[in-house]
Amino acid sequence: MTSIAALADAIAERLLLLGDRPMAFFGHSMGSIVAFEVTRRLEATPGAPTPLIIFPSARPAPSRGRPGNVHRGDDDSVLASIAALGGTDQRLLADPELRKIILPATRADYQAIESYHCAPGVTVGVPLRAMIGDSDPAVNEAEALAWREHTTSEFDLAVLPGGHFYLTAQMAAVADRVRAGLLGVAAG
Repeated sequence: MTSIAALADAIAERLLLLGDRPMAFFGHSMGSIVAFEVTRRLEATPGAPTPLIIFPSARPAPSRGRPGNVHRGDDDSVLASIAALGGTDQRLLADPELRKIILPATRADYQAIESYHCAPGVTVGVPLRAMIGDSDPAVNEAEALAWREHTTSEFDLAVLPGGHFYLTAQMAAVADRVRAGLLGVAAG
């Protein structure tokens, strides 16, 4: 899919089938925006289940997206953008057969996130517990702190050591933060 709206619509539609099961969303990078938009759709649907909490990771707040044209570039420039974020085995990007598989989906993801726009002040009613890596080239602390403007509930931010894929090396800290967030909303 090349649109966050279409992706969020499709996910929200499927989640409506879950009934009243409790849920929480962890979204990394573009997934943070998808989680936010799915939550908006569920909150706007009477009787729909809504997540108890969202954990946005490695992404500027919805109204602070960075402009980009990666999806319009040639294959080499798309692959260079992937490589610049780290976290992707270079052997995958060098293999011609794997490149054919990776590039269409990656280009569609870039198009979806690069064409996404959200007005300031658009909110969800669930807590947001954001996380970023302290050396992530895709988001800085000010952009991550702006997630607080997108909730009418609680917000906090954790800055962990690492880049865009900080969560690989910080898995225990991320899991502890998710666990604490889930226990907090369950107790509340």
